[in-house]
Order: sequence, then C-alpha cells, then structure tokens
Amino acid sequence: MENIITVSKTVSDKTDADTVEIKLTALGENKKYAAAVSTADEKADKVVALLKNSGFTPELRGITVSDIRDDKRIVAFRAARVFSVRFDAAAETIGRALDVLDGSDCEWHISFSLKNDNPIYDRMLACAVKSAKDSAEVIASASGVKLGRLRSVNYESGERGYPVAMFARAANGMNGAEAERITVSQSVTCSWEIV
Repeated sequence: MENIITVSKTVSDKTDADTVEIKLTALGENKKYAAAVSTADEKADKVVALLKNSGFTPELRGITVSDIRDDKRIVAFRAARVFSVRFDAAAETIGRALDVLDGSDCEWHISFSLKNDNPIYDRMLACAVKSAKDSAEVIASASGVKLGRLRSVNYESGERGYPVAMFARAANGMNGAEAERITVSQSVTCSWEIV
C-alpha cells in the first residue's frame, strides 16, 4: 500500500459570459425527400443571408433527414438543416442577432459561455490546488506525518449556462439583450507522498 494523501477540491463561481452561441434548425417536411430537403435549405439560406448582412458569420453544421411513418410505411420526410453563429457577448451584438432571428422561420437556442483563454480559469484552478494542499496539510498534521512531493493531479473544468429555447423574443418576454451569468468550476484531485 502506498503512503499517500489524496484530496479532491472543487471551486465554483458565477461570472459574466463573454461568448454567445446561437444554434439554429431550419425544418422542412414533405412527402418527397428532395422537397423536404429543399424546404429546409430555403429556410436556412434566408436566415443565413440575414445574419451575414448583419455582420455575423454563420457556420453550417449539416443536415439530417428522417422518415415519418404510419404503422407500415413511410408517409413523409423531415429534413433539419442545422447551423450556428458564435460571437462576443456584447449587449448590442446580442440585440442585433435577436432582431435578425425575431420572426425567423427557424427554431433556435441561445447559450452563453466563456472563451478558453479567460483568466478566471487559471485563478480558480490555482485556488482549487491551494485548497487541496491546505486540506492535505491539515490531514497530514493531524496524522503526525508531513507531506512529501506531489505524486499526481487530476483536473476537470466545467461551466454551466442554461440554454434558453426561443422562437421569438416577444413571445418569451425578452425585451433586453444581455449575456447571462454562468457558473464556472475547476476541480482537482491531488495526491502527495507521506514522509
């Protein structure tokens, strides 16, 4: 048996999101496969053009087609063209995007996140490691031993924003346009030798 002390710590905090992603789905349904795809493409093309004209860069993600069946046979096809737009979380930009999507013929969801290089990640990670070490030192002291060198570290990072399904801003009572606060967490599990 190894002589180690292992401590896990998680640090969480709420912070303002700095990134917005809107995922859109244009649907087409028809008895003919090609017509279902064409309808989805036309709806997507219309919204993509509006987004581009407003300064956004939509990213097409693909299309899926499923069949609609009764008990024994295919009665229609449903095509779903999926695309997204990602941008900085400035209130003016969010408002401009929502204005484009208001009344669009697409289903859409908006989510908020942080860029990977946001300094909050490093600050929280340092805090989680320090907290783990402080706890390990208390355990070692109470056990009459001392901590040796760090043997291993497992690390996990996460964030929780709550995507909001929207079809029209007015229908959901959204008059303002600002980024949502999200919960960010950094978790570590550290193991030290006992000396």
